[in-house]
Amino acid sequence: MTITTPELPDETSFSYRGASLFCEDVSIAELARQFGTPLYIYGRKAIETAFQEYDKAFGKQPHRVMYAVKANSNLALIALLARLGAGFDVVSGGELQRVIAAGADPSRVVFSGVGKTDAEIAFALEKGILCFNIESVPELDRSSRPHRRPTCPCLGARQSECGCQDPSLHLNRPEEQQVWRRL
Repeated sequence: MTITTPELPDETSFSYRGASLFCEDVSIAELARQFGTPLYIYGRKAIETAFQEYDKAFGKQPHRVMYAVKANSNLALIALLARLGAGFDVVSGGELQRVIAAGADPSRVVFSGVGKTDAEIAFALEKGILCFNIESVPELDRSSRPHRRPTCPCLGARQSECGCQDPSLHLNRPEEQQVWRRL
């Protein structure tokens, strides 16, 4: 009986050697024996190559490649992406803590997500994140309170002068426009 192995795309870190599957130079069967299953395995070379190709596609155009931590909050993955120069999009204080624990620079973090708590906003400001994506008028007001105005790393300005707005957030009432102008 002949065992046929499927062909894998060249851009992955996975390949067959005979009937055995490998990730880069490591046997998947050996990893399963060592760590048990289910087991999540990522190829460092594939991640590095994909990141570098994506980053390179922008050419000389100023840009930041931001990784959405909610996609996979594995500390080793976050650390690898940080070493490659990625920034991070987080949606909670817990995700921000994971980014910091992985050794990434908080000044390369954008904090998105609805329902940020006062504690999460304060923690993010204390750590010097790049920017908030403001999702609601009350959140805008909470993030711009006078007692929360450290220097903003994205503009070199006061935090109260910096903000990112959800394009679907309509600031039509005068009090909403006033809050936004304070940023």
